[in-house]
Amino acid sequence: MRKKKLKPYPKHMTVICEKTRLSNRIKSRDCLTINLKNRKTKKITFIMMNPSKANRIGMDKAIDWLIQYIQELISVINSAEKITQLGTLHILNVFPLYVSESKKLQGEINLVKEIIGDEKYEKLEQRNRRVIKNMIKHDTDYLVLAWGDPPKKMKGSYHQSQITPILNSIRKTNVPIYIFATENPTLLTLKNQPRHISRNLHKIKGLYRCSISESNEILT
Repeated sequence: MRKKKLKPYPKHMTVICEKTRLSNRIKSRDCLTINLKNRKTKKITFIMMNPSKANRIGMDKAIDWLIQYIQELISVINSAEKITQLGTLHILNVFPLYVSESKKLQGEINLVKEIIGDEKYEKLEQRNRRVIKNMIKHDTDYLVLAWGDPPKKMKGSYHQSQITPILNSIRKTNVPIYIFATENPTLLTLKNQPRHISRNLHKIKGLYRCSISESNEILT
């Protein structure tokens, strides 16, 4: 089956995609940065589950939606705040592996560990966390958490082991933190995770300002 081509970015935008090839088929992505070239200076960072398809050449559905979303006036539903003047979009991920179907993520992680070894994979995770920490600390004006629940076949304990150090880094910064507010009855998922946009594109009402507790829980 022929792969579906990615949608190209608007020609005026500049895209930086930091990728690593782990095998003939498997790649990881540290960061995807899109500069809108609109003379606006504010930078917004989204932390999602894992890369799907977007790269330097083209964007997948979620990245396309985010680019359009941040160019509009963003409402924060629990305050009078309006987020404007956004010129740069950073996409970071809890898990750096490219996987289009989340239910296959754990299997890909297991495969990469077989290929490069547990120790090298752990270093890959550590590098990913350093990228997140540095991006939030040095190059982010607004931060949106959007990684969703653990995918199928992944233990909740392993999922949480990757999220906790990220939340710990976030808690130690002064960057304003948000989650997506949707038409769902609760702000967080039933597993107390921020909602992922891929399952809620038509339900999003705006952003919701939140905070991180001393025990690294998302407080709404």
